[in-house]
Amino acid sequence: MPPSIKQYDEESYPGKTRVKNDLEHIHDLVTKLPKENQHYVEDLNATPNHKPQVLVVAPSLTYLVYMHRVLKNVITTLLFEWSMPLFHPFNFFLLITVFPTLIIGIILLEIGLSIGLKIGLDGLIQRISNKWGDGLSVVNWWDPRIFTSEVDDIVKDGIEALDAPLPPPLPEVDLDDSMFGGTVQHRGFHLDIAELLLFISCIIYERNDEIVRNAHKLTSTIAREKGKSITTEDIKSITDKLRESESRIHEQADKWGMKFISLSELNSLGGPFSGMFWSEKHNFIVVAFKGTTPLNFEDFVVDLMFQRVDARSFVFGEVHEGFYTSLFPQNDYSTTRSSRSSPYITILRAIRAKAAEIQASRSDNVKINVWVTGHSLGAALASLFYTRLIKSPGDLGPNCILRDGYMFGSPSVGDADFAAEFASYSNTPYDRQSTLWRIIDDTDIITKLPPGWADPSVRRVIDKNSVLNYAHVGEGIRFFQDGRRPISTRNLFSSAKEPVILEHSNNNSFNFFGWPRSHTHDDDDNTSSHSSKNVFQEYKHKEGSPLAIVEKLLPNFFKNHLPARYFAVMQKSRKYFDGSNIATVRDAVSDNFVSGSGNKSFQEFAEKHIEK
Repeated sequence: MPPSIKQYDEESYPGKTRVKNDLEHIHDLVTKLPKENQHYVEDLNATPNHKPQVLVVAPSLTYLVYMHRVLKNVITTLLFEWSMPLFHPFNFFLLITVFPTLIIGIILLEIGLSIGLKIGLDGLIQRISNKWGDGLSVVNWWDPRIFTSEVDDIVKDGIEALDAPLPPPLPEVDLDDSMFGGTVQHRGFHLDIAELLLFISCIIYERNDEIVRNAHKLTSTIAREKGKSITTEDIKSITDKLRESESRIHEQADKWGMKFISLSELNSLGGPFSGMFWSEKHNFIVVAFKGTTPLNFEDFVVDLMFQRVDARSFVFGEVHEGFYTSLFPQNDYSTTRSSRSSPYITILRAIRAKAAEIQASRSDNVKINVWVTGHSLGAALASLFYTRLIKSPGDLGPNCILRDGYMFGSPSVGDADFAAEFASYSNTPYDRQSTLWRIIDDTDIITKLPPGWADPSVRRVIDKNSVLNYAHVGEGIRFFQDGRRPISTRNLFSSAKEPVILEHSNNNSFNFFGWPRSHTHDDDDNTSSHSSKNVFQEYKHKEGSPLAIVEKLLPNFFKNHLPARYFAVMQKSRKYFDGSNIATVRDAVSDNFVSGSGNKSFQEFAEKHIEK
């Protein structure tokens, strides 16, 4: 939940002096923790402790805060846009129907979750998980193979790709102005990286939120009661509790040859959070954000708080309020964390510290690659985090270099102004190589929310305050469950002059693919597959598992949002990435790409500029 409520309630902390003393004790406690835990524990204690669902006769404080924000947005809009019913009747209709519907819907959701938890729904889910879901969270029930040795080849090649330095830019003499207007950029989409980062986005769901709440309570209690008399045993009890909450993540990270640590609670204790993966033997850091957990009310509140706020202080335009206030401070709530940094700053501090540590252990002086990823809500938060780094790459410090972001099933984050500014910074400087890849699984409904207009000609005239003023950012890659060749859904704000390059694993060749409004031709069957990796067949649940029935009953537009379906759909497309042939997508108008005074085919360009 975004910051809105004082961390210390008046009953427990009746005076300002007491609060000040407690903050000093927490600071003393943090300085005694292991260095890598300090940033996270400080953030943990700065996070408001919203109680889990305990609705009896009145809505929770979380819901009241949500309702207050929604009503404030509606009333403010109507006051300052009083002519809306006359000149923008459609927007007015949406305003007075969508938000009230959400207010009613979310209270019904809270009631449903509360009743379910009271009658033992969480226990039932745990029993199903233990028997049929390999002990995993609900999100990961649908293909547990991604946490087994069956994907070792993908993980190995993915790690090598994460570790690799940026490819050198094309020599100035080779830039073909007549074809691309001098804006040629290396924008490499790597399937092994995509799948490995999907695995990371999945494993981060496996944290035990209840133990995190207990760790928060334990830390506050020790800081308050022990003051400056904190012992080694106290420190160990805190670190052990945090380690216990992340035990499944650490276990899997170890299998992959990585380390993990939580970074920030994102202003929502037990809700969405961010973590960091790295390898002591390799030159990369991965920042991952957790998505929506089906039984977590806090996650749904963040998702549904889609009225926009002015985000120009840190990024661009206007941004979904739930996403924005999970990362950045807002003036309205500046006193909530007056003595603390925002989650964004906390994450940066941890990245900088770890990058300096990795670099100090290496003999070379190569900058650390920083990758960003997430699924669902996590993808939206990761996109916003990545946007800030695109705008201000210096935030990462002197030891890091921003690489790509891979986002799976991401909803829209901001308005048309946000998307336009993002596209501008993505092309500044002209040879920028870091790219946000927005991966879409066929009919995934979440990638179409919040609803907005894809056509820029419509965006040009749409009212700025419209509920539908949302736009996607980054380079979209849509995969298809029927195995068709993936297509690019290029951001319509971009210059449309640079190709999207699909990188081959363990191969120096590239595929050109994905021009605006392009479509594939019926030559897919001619593309041969030379993959050394197993192309996974559809996962079959254990015999007698009720999960097979549930999965069949799920509508495809919802089912395709599951991480397992993202893995499946990328596997089906592997032949287009691991083949030795140059597989191109032709322009919708002509087999030759025409620009300026010259005509050149994809194949000619590929033969001239790309190593085979």
